[in-house]
Amino acid sequence: MELNDANLQTLTEYLRKTLNPDPLVRRPAEKFLESVEGNQNYPILLLTTLEKSQDEVIRVCAAVTFKNYIKRNWRVLSDAISIIGREDFPQKWPDLLTEMVTRFQSGDFHIINGVLRTAHSLFKRYVRTSVNLAIGLGVPASGFYLIAAAVQLHRKRHPNSSSLYSHRLLVAAWLTATIDLCQTHATDVNALKVLFSSLTLISKLFYSLNFQDLPEFFEDNMETWMTHFHNLLTLDNKLLQTDDEEEAGLLELLKSQICDNAALYAQKYDEEFQPYLPRFVTAIWNLLVTTGQEVKYDLLVSNAIQFLASVCERPHYKHLFEDQNTLTSICEKVIVPNMEFRSADEEAFEDNSEEYIIRDLEGSDIDTRRRAACDLVRGLCKFFEGPVTAIFSGYVNSMLTEYAKNPAVNWKHKDAAIYLVTSLASKAQTQKLPKEQLLETVPLLVTHLQTESTVQHTYAAHALERLFTMRGANNSTLFSVADIAPFTEQLLNNLFNALAIPGSSENEYIMKAIMRSFSLLQEAIVPYIPTLIGQLTQKLLLVSKNPSKPHFNHYLFESLCLSIRITCKANPATVSSFEEALFPVFTEILQNDVQEFVPYVFQVMSLLLEIHNSDIPASYMALFPHLLQPVLWERTGNIPPLVRLLQAYLEKGGGTIASSAADKIPGLLGVFQKLIASKANDHQGFYLLNSIVEHMPVESISQYRKQIFILLFQRLQSSKTTKFIKSFLVFINLYCVKYGAIALQEMFDDIQPKMFGMVLEKIVIPEVQKVSGQVEKKICAVGITKILTECPAMMDTEYTKLWPLVIQALIGLFELPEDDSIPDDEHFIDIEDTPGYQTAFSQLAFAGKKEHDPIGDAVSNPKILLAQSLHKLSTACPGRFCFSAVTRYHNILTTVERNVTLPCKCSGQVVKWDIISPIKATIARCQNGKGNISKSFQDRFSFSGNTRSGNYNIHINSTQYNDMGIYSCSCDGEIVSQGKLDVCRPETVTVIQGESVTLPCFADTREHASDIQWTKDGILLLKYPYGKPDEASKGGFSVSNNCYQKGNCSLHVISAELSDSGLYRCHIHDESRQGHPCAVLLVVKKRQEKDQPDRTPNSKGSLGIGILIGILIGATGVGVIIFIVKYKRHCNETANVGISIQEEFPMSPIKPSSTQLIQH
Repeated sequence: MELNDANLQTLTEYLRKTLNPDPLVRRPAEKFLESVEGNQNYPILLLTTLEKSQDEVIRVCAAVTFKNYIKRNWRVLSDAISIIGREDFPQKWPDLLTEMVTRFQSGDFHIINGVLRTAHSLFKRYVRTSVNLAIGLGVPASGFYLIAAAVQLHRKRHPNSSSLYSHRLLVAAWLTATIDLCQTHATDVNALKVLFSSLTLISKLFYSLNFQDLPEFFEDNMETWMTHFHNLLTLDNKLLQTDDEEEAGLLELLKSQICDNAALYAQKYDEEFQPYLPRFVTAIWNLLVTTGQEVKYDLLVSNAIQFLASVCERPHYKHLFEDQNTLTSICEKVIVPNMEFRSADEEAFEDNSEEYIIRDLEGSDIDTRRRAACDLVRGLCKFFEGPVTAIFSGYVNSMLTEYAKNPAVNWKHKDAAIYLVTSLASKAQTQKLPKEQLLETVPLLVTHLQTESTVQHTYAAHALERLFTMRGANNSTLFSVADIAPFTEQLLNNLFNALAIPGSSENEYIMKAIMRSFSLLQEAIVPYIPTLIGQLTQKLLLVSKNPSKPHFNHYLFESLCLSIRITCKANPATVSSFEEALFPVFTEILQNDVQEFVPYVFQVMSLLLEIHNSDIPASYMALFPHLLQPVLWERTGNIPPLVRLLQAYLEKGGGTIASSAADKIPGLLGVFQKLIASKANDHQGFYLLNSIVEHMPVESISQYRKQIFILLFQRLQSSKTTKFIKSFLVFINLYCVKYGAIALQEMFDDIQPKMFGMVLEKIVIPEVQKVSGQVEKKICAVGITKILTECPAMMDTEYTKLWPLVIQALIGLFELPEDDSIPDDEHFIDIEDTPGYQTAFSQLAFAGKKEHDPIGDAVSNPKILLAQSLHKLSTACPGRFCFSAVTRYHNILTTVERNVTLPCKCSGQVVKWDIISPIKATIARCQNGKGNISKSFQDRFSFSGNTRSGNYNIHINSTQYNDMGIYSCSCDGEIVSQGKLDVCRPETVTVIQGESVTLPCFADTREHASDIQWTKDGILLLKYPYGKPDEASKGGFSVSNNCYQKGNCSLHVISAELSDSGLYRCHIHDESRQGHPCAVLLVVKKRQEKDQPDRTPNSKGSLGIGILIGILIGATGVGVIIFIVKYKRHCNETANVGISIQEEFPMSPIKPSSTQLIQH
């Protein structure tokens, strides 16, 4: 774009059109400006328009457009710098400060202030970092380096001043240098503004660098720092005073930060700060009593009061406040004036209600005068509660008396009295109001929804929304539908009428209250839906013209989703009524490309389509080709809901698409290809691909299957990531489940000979441990089981050597903890291919769907499937396999300081014990019967059996918490024994014989908790499946009846007997998760021997579940049989096949045995 008058005129016309309220005029203009912003000279044209235009409206519009242009195009760079600084500074970016310091050499304080701001952005994060981490990251050293460099710069510019700076003043010289320059330019207001900006930034850096610990540099130079800070607090420069009553000036900002610094030292370094405290208390006190009530002083006054609050809470400083006159003066001159409802507050209440609500309701009042005054009252009450209460009671009575004289005029006195009383009454505990009292407030709040005051009806809506989310017994909502039934009609009418009140047409609190009311009332709102859905769609149409309130819009769509779910749950046929009401609005949103709403529309459409019981309706099929348009997929915010919508199409009518829209299958796969190429969105591509494989007819995609795999392998070769590998593993195993293991093997080897073996060896075996999610793990487990037992190529080809490694990987998937490690070079994936600023995707909670399991009930337990499949394999191939070892994998539990023996019996030349997780190390090595323990394990580890006879048990003496991990015993390179050792410190519960006792267990039972299991000494004691309360008790044991509701799964033992003593454990969903505490040691003492010391009785031994050869399955399903198969080509087919069975690792103390875990 040339920089000429014609282009300037064109740009001006389009800028003017962007202000047009008609979307048909405004949106094309916005589109045009977005389309040309990549052209050369576009930003210069905007700035030229801003400079030359005579029309103030156009100048403002040009400025806003330029700001948005910068925001869109510099977003990625800004995010990258922020992430790099957070992740890499200072260890991996050691030159950053050096580069910053070179900027000081310019001598231009505008540039220097830019460097200081950058330094502040780097160091301020350590305010929220732990002490050890901050020191480990080199915060003090890096900060001091920057300071020292600035000092050297000052020395260079002032060579004759070197004697002024002793070693002790070196660090503080930076601050001193800037203050000296302020004195030099005392009459130059422009120079003072720049210099005081520097002083403010220096003060902020001081706060960040001192927050975690008091560095020696600052401690040595505290006199200099505190003297300058004190002088700046008392400084009053007329040139820096502003006429603006709203916005704080540079002087106020600097003093506010100094108050923060002083409060930090008073709180954390009171001993070192004590000599300077009196002068700061005096200075800040004088500051408070001389500062006016204008809004621009709010931050300063708030921070100053917070300093006094910090001081009065410290025991060292209580003597400063003991005098009665001091307390009275604080109340009269500081607390009461700053608790009063000012004229500025009243103006905000009436004229800027939205800002008032945000400040009050959303907690942004943290820096207000009232909040600080309340904190000061609480601080004074810590040591002077009696005197403070007596003094303030007088003021409260006085305020109420004044109010009573003329309530209409003096209502502010009562308001201040209420705040003062609540400050005095606040304690460190809460008490719930009875449900009856809370229910009485509902009709009152419903009535307040009708008031004209925006603040008042907003507060009423917010209060109702909060009440409707409160929980009662059994974690259910406090109020039932029956409780709210008398007010339902009035509640809904008043909420929707409140949206019509001027100033609240897009009130997010009211819309959130509507959403919460729908959620609470459920089927009770069905009679009102025909009326309400019309109002909601009308509101949606209105706000779509100019979306400006993202929270309101979100709750509006949530309310629509709730309406659909609740109504269609009772009568799915009503979905057509919702489509009739919503589709015209959705069509207009999509046609006008309302970016903020398009992702929401796709989510709601997915919900509607999924409700249909029949094939895809014609209206949806007409839309299907348009969903494949590339332009829709350019915006990242559209991708998740679009994928979800396409999945709904495939789920409801994969066959229909194959028959009536076969020409669109390439387009569908094109979407997959685009997504799979993106590191940020490849998982969405796999979601779509999995649905295609699951729901499309085989013949419809057979011609594309090879190309799909080639694309995946190309991406795997060019840019492999952990996320991609996890998704790839799930896909190939789903493919195996759908089409069979033979089809998978043939597909791989058709692409490239021996590809199947390479995938197993390089991807499946080493990476399957990284797969996360219950459904994903199930898919992988079933797929790998089929590969092991249904693929002939695994039985009699070169792939056979991989069989033991594959099954070992499968057992690891079942039993080992998830490998959640991520390579260092993958931290930037989420921003790597993000195309600048775009509308974000926000998930609608009430449009979500349950996690889909493509295998479903066909396989309820993959461990059982594996055992059954292995049995079939051994039966079908008699004599072809010789099983060299069979190991039962089991979680092993011991307690701190108990002895434990890990069994391993085998015959071989070289036997090795390793710990493979969470660390990797070799514990012991035995060759030709001669054992050798590694040096780092020699103090507590030893061989406990006769190694020359094949007994390679490892004994751990006095088990420690750090012994926890995965242990593996291998014989001549082949693993023959493996187990996970859990070490915990159990909670001991003692009870007298014949008495009842409760063994505690608390766990998160909200997700994936199909059953609760209690074991005693490793033996299943009680299993309580979800939804079967009649199975929550067995014999003299029972689980709490609110286990699934509240997570309290404690075990009640009725009339405990001596034999009940032992180690108890609570598991959630088989053995995949454990409750807290990790174990409970129950000690039952004889009734007549109360004085005897507690002894931990020996628990009864427990053998593993007997396993028949051929039925290779455990009855409880908590373990799985591991076959380590060694194919023997020269095995005599008529010979008897010997199978050695090794029992599981029991958890109870038993006698030494080569096949059992021993605890002493």
